[in-house]
Amino acid sequence: MFPHIVEPAKQSLRATGQACHSRSAGFPALVCPAKKTTSKHDKFCRAITLVCLLGVFALGVHAGAQQQPAQLGLSAQIQYSQVIQGATDPINAYVYNFAPYGGATLYYQVTAAYGANYATAFDYYYTGTLAANGGASPTPPATFDLDTANLSPGTVPVLVTGSNTVSGGTVQLGGQMTVLAHASPAIYINNQIVPLTSGNVITFRSNSFAESTPGGTEASGSANPQMLGDPPTGVPTADLDIDSVSSFGSSAITSTLTPTNDLLSTDTPGTGEFFQINALFPTNQDYDSTTFLVRYSDEQDLPGADAPGSELAEFQVNAELDGTNVDWTVTTDVPEPTTTALVLTGLICCLLVCRRSARATVTR
Repeated sequence: MFPHIVEPAKQSLRATGQACHSRSAGFPALVCPAKKTTSKHDKFCRAITLVCLLGVFALGVHAGAQQQPAQLGLSAQIQYSQVIQGATDPINAYVYNFAPYGGATLYYQVTAAYGANYATAFDYYYTGTLAANGGASPTPPATFDLDTANLSPGTVPVLVTGSNTVSGGTVQLGGQMTVLAHASPAIYINNQIVPLTSGNVITFRSNSFAESTPGGTEASGSANPQMLGDPPTGVPTADLDIDSVSSFGSSAITSTLTPTNDLLSTDTPGTGEFFQINALFPTNQDYDSTTFLVRYSDEQDLPGADAPGSELAEFQVNAELDGTNVDWTVTTDVPEPTTTALVLTGLICCLLVCRRSARATVTR
C-alpha cells in the first residue's frame, strides 16, 4: 500500500566524499558534499534527508488511503413488531461506509418492498453520499412508512436493499411484522360462543327458581356467561377492551358485566370475563326484556387501536317464567330502534305497567 522506502547507506556517512542518497520512486537522489569531518553542513544535509523521507511516507499514507474503495454497510429496523390494521409502521434503514477514513466516498441507494415474495415495492427510494469513516457513523434514517390499511391481518415480510451505485454491490436485510385485526366481542353462553357483531338467537331453559319463595326472587347465576375476544378464524386479532356497559328495558333483568381491559382474542372459554345475568320477578309466569349496550375498543397499547368506546355491540335478554323454570332468549346484534319503534315500545311499556297495576289491585 505504501511506496518502498530505501534507508541511506551507512558508509555514505564516512569522510570519504561518497554521496548519501534517499531513493523513492519519482523523487531525485539527494547528494551531500564530501567532508573529512562531520560539520554543521553535514547535519543540515541529514536533516533535509529526514524531512524528505517523512514527506515521502506521508504521501504514501495518503495515496494508500485513497486506494480503499467504499464499503457499503446496512442496518434496518421495523419500528413496531405488531400493529392493528390501519396503522402506519415505519421501517428505518441506515447506511454505513466501512472504508477507513480517507477512503472513497460511498454513493448509495436504498429501496424497500413488502408482502408475499416482496412483490409490493415502495414507490419512493433514497439516494445520497457518505464519506468513509470506518463505519463509525451511519446516515440519518431512510424511512419507509408501511400503511397497513389495505393489508390483510397476518405476518407481513419486509425487505430493505442498499446499493453501491458505483460498484453495483448490494446488501439486503429481511424481516417481518404482524398486522392484527380489530377486536370484536362475543359471549360464551349455554356452551356456545355467540359473536355480538352478527345476528344470533340462543334459547335455553334453567330452573333457577327451583328454591325460590312463592313470590319469586332474584335468579342469581341463572345465566352465567363470559365475555370473550372474538377473532376471525385463523386471524391474529388485537385484545379486547370493554369500555362501558349500559342497558335499557326491564329493571327485572340485570347484569354484573363491568368495563375491563385486554381480554384475549382467543375464542377459548375460561379465558374471558365471567359475569352473571340475573332476573327478579314479582310473580310467576311473567315476561321481561332488557337490551345491554356494550361499548368497546382495541387494546390501547398498540398503534392503530380504535378509540375507547368508539365501537358498539348490543345483546338483548328475554326471560319468561314458567313455574320454577326460566326460559331465556339471548339475541345479538340487535338493530338500532327507529323513532316509530321507540314510540311503540313506550306505548307497550305503558300498557304493561297499567296492566300490572290493575293486576296488583285484584283481590284473590
